[in-house]
Amino acid sequence: MKLFILIYNQLNLLFYPLILIVGLFNKKIQIGIKGRKETFKKLEKWQNNIDTNNYVILVNCSSLGEYEQAKPIIEKIKIENKNVKIALSFFSPSGFENFKDQNLIDIYFYLPFDLYWKISKLLKLLKPKAIIDTSYDVWPNMVYLSDKYNIKHYLISARLKENTSKLKPILKSFFKKIFSFYRKIFTVSDMDYKLFYSLLNSSDNIVNIGDTRFDNVEKRFQKFKDINLFPIAWKDEKVIIFGSTHHECYNQIIPAIKSLQHKNKNLHFVIAPHDLDENVFLMFKNELKNLEKLSNISAESKAQNIYVDTIGDLAKLYFSSDFAYIGGGFGNDGLHNVMEPAVSGIPIFIGPKNSNSLEAQELKKKGAIYEFITSEQLISRINELLNDETEYNRISTNAREYIVNSLGSSAKIIEYLKNDKII
Repeated sequence: MKLFILIYNQLNLLFYPLILIVGLFNKKIQIGIKGRKETFKKLEKWQNNIDTNNYVILVNCSSLGEYEQAKPIIEKIKIENKNVKIALSFFSPSGFENFKDQNLIDIYFYLPFDLYWKISKLLKLLKPKAIIDTSYDVWPNMVYLSDKYNIKHYLISARLKENTSKLKPILKSFFKKIFSFYRKIFTVSDMDYKLFYSLLNSSDNIVNIGDTRFDNVEKRFQKFKDINLFPIAWKDEKVIIFGSTHHECYNQIIPAIKSLQHKNKNLHFVIAPHDLDENVFLMFKNELKNLEKLSNISAESKAQNIYVDTIGDLAKLYFSSDFAYIGGGFGNDGLHNVMEPAVSGIPIFIGPKNSNSLEAQELKKKGAIYEFITSEQLISRINELLNDETEYNRISTNAREYIVNSLGSSAKIIEYLKNDKII
């Protein structure tokens, strides 16, 4: 193993200067590099103020999506033991710069690049009792050194892709050892369990427990399901929300929106792009009647349609909608989160490129998601459901039941942490 780590770190030394150079021309990377310069100063100052009765659990997340997987675990840890301090790290600027749950954790910071001496310094400084990684956010030096320093290490919402390089010759030997260092790997599905088993040739530290995100979306649903951000005039009328849309979506959804609204005067559309862009707003303003930004909407608004120009409201908007389109299925970035509309119990529409989403595949099997390629197909299916209440209710029930039947993984993980005396 030491030879593998030596080779890995030699490669890191070669690539690290390249990252710094690319950062000169890439704004996102540049933000991350700049933010990492403050990590150790921030942690040293914080560590000096920790009471001797407290101890640290380090939670690593790549971005906000991974944080959503860790959040229900963090919440339960805080309930179970008031002496635990949660140190939360982000690798991506999109996670760190947009993080809003400061009241839930004790400190958050940029995870240093996975260089041996930086990670060693981090662990010696924090002295965490345990480390929790999320999904694909696995860093070899972090895992190797946590074992070396006798820090218990866990991987939640663990996933492996069938075509992953981790299962290829040579690399398989390296990652077999890396993943064997985890005290427990909590997988999200039977398939992921089987893939980890094929990597490790053992089930000793693998548990198929499900995805913690189900617990998170259900909690959010119960909290916000009665909050309606739409105008009062929409109360008894149908709403179709287009969430996390990309430019690749617009050739299909814009013709569908125009056709549906032309034939259904009481149908409302909510457009929530993945990236806020004034040009996208102006494009839809030209295509849709009486389109207003959500930030300008009041209960008395007479707007016919809404453009979401705020951050953090999309999930709440699903809860008040009747249909949902989820973006990403017409591009190469992958389908976005279908759990939020599913927990609301509403029919969901997606593009054909959706294999990255396990939840989408399961919802397709249950008939709660409709995959389409052309705008004509989308128009036809929505019109069918607008005119068939029985079929609409069947789909809605299936979507909601899928979420409810998948709850509970967070509580199971907490029991493992209790048994290991982490909390």
